[in-house]
Amino acid sequence: MALARALAEGLDVKSVVLISPPARQSGQFERVWRRFNVSEDVIAAALEIGQAEGRFFDLTNLAPSLTPDALFIHSLDDPQCPAEDAQRAAAAWPRAKFWSVDGLGHRALVKDDEVVAMAAAWLVR
Repeated sequence: MALARALAEGLDVKSVVLISPPARQSGQFERVWRRFNVSEDVIAAALEIGQAEGRFFDLTNLAPSLTPDALFIHSLDDPQCPAEDAQRAAAAWPRAKFWSVDGLGHRALVKDDEVVAMAAAWLVR
């Protein structure tokens, strides 16, 4: 989210790599609240208020205005940041590619040799 906000505010780079990005902040909050057994009524009310006040970042809404070449790398079995959210954001980003892997969850991606090589190659091309 920080990278996307920086790009939206004028950070000028040729290309970026987003690894398992949290594309929909409201979804992040939902998952955390459910993990802590917050009632569905409270979750629904908090989401409604947050949406009405514009408090939730959504990369898919911001993506069409972003100009760097972007590579999204995401594991399809990521329980923290759903791959579907990142796929939607990548589809909305004018010069983005979505590359999926499977079986790496959320955190193991950055330790995977193939993922690191793909990210490095994208940035130096």
